[in-house]
Formats: sequence, C-alpha cells, structure tokens
Amino acid sequence: MNIHSDSMFLGARVTGDTLNPKVAYEFVGCIDQITLNGVSLPLTLKPSNNLDDLMLKRLVNVEFECADNLPIPGICGSHPCHNSGTCDEISKHKYKCSCPERYSGHQCEVDEAPCSSSPCLNEGVCIVKDHTFVCECPANLTGVRCDYGVYCIPNPCQNGGRCEEGSRSPICKCRHFSGEICQDDIDECTRNPCQNQGTCLNF
Repeated sequence: MNIHSDSMFLGARVTGDTLNPKVAYEFVGCIDQITLNGVSLPLTLKPSNNLDDLMLKRLVNVEFECADNLPIPGICGSHPCHNSGTCDEISKHKYKCSCPERYSGHQCEVDEAPCSSSPCLNEGVCIVKDHTFVCECPANLTGVRCDYGVYCIPNPCQNGGRCEEGSRSPICKCRHFSGEICQDDIDECTRNPCQNQGTCLNF
C-alpha cells in the first residue's frame, strides 16, 4: 500500500506519476476475485458517485487475458529482496540480493539511515531506533508519521459527526445530517416513512 496517498496497487510496486509510472516487483500470473477485509475489490474501471466506494483508478501493464502455460518462476520469482534490491539467482535454491545504498542484510531489509527520507510529517522529529524510525510529534498530533490530528483535533464535524483524517482535509461521517461538516439536517419526513396515516416529525 502506498502510504503517501489513498491508493493501493496490487500485483506490483508502482511509483512515479500517472504519465511516467515506475513498476517493480511485477507479478506474472492471473488475478481474480480479490477481497480485502471481506470486501470485494473492483477489477474494472467503473466510476462511482459514492465517495465511500472502492474504485479501480488505473491499470499499469495489465492484459485482460491469462496464458494457458505461464512460465515457472525461479527462486527470484517471489522478489525476496526488499527496498528495491536486485535478486541474483545463484542456483536453483539459492539467491543473493544486491542492495542499494543505505540498505543491508540478506534481503536488504536493514535500513542504515531510516530518517534520511524525512518520514515524520508536520514538524515531527525523527529518531533512529533499531534500524527503524520513531517520530516525536508536536502537541495534538499522533500516528506513526505524526499524520493524525492535523484535521480532526479539534473535531470540525458538527452534530455528532465522526472525523476521519483525509489526505488534504477532514472527512466527516454523518448520521441524519449531510454536508462537508455535517451541518445540514436531513429531513427524513420528505420520504413519507409513516404508514397508516401516521404523522412524521423530523428531529
């Protein structure tokens, strides 16, 4: 999952922008019926008017067919090298990872300078601890990267709305209200829910 946006790529690691995508760790095979936390993920580019719906936003190097005889991957086929390391097949059951600068370990899993990419947001202070980073966050901010609390503390959602941190603004989850910050009352009586000559009162 790409932690810098609200997008998640399946089958490969994709970086770069839409016009110049960079694809690594490409999966060779067929993908069908994908579920995440019990929710089926869409496999076609079909727009939705509901902001809560999961949408397939773009495809990179995808073919809508599956070969009958897929090649059998070697020991490097599972992409065992992390952090953009290159896998070299030494024998049928042995491989060696060539790690980029800053990374080491058998699978390039050790980050020698985890703070060099400035992972802490919103003026958080990065501290190296056991080859990973820990962010010391300013007041009112929490989260692994000091990314929670930017929009939701204090809660901007009115009328009991629940606030969720969006990428650029707060996202208010409303009950019986609508609007960007749950400011508009929904008149449930407009749907005439009462039967048998009952009188509807909107609260």
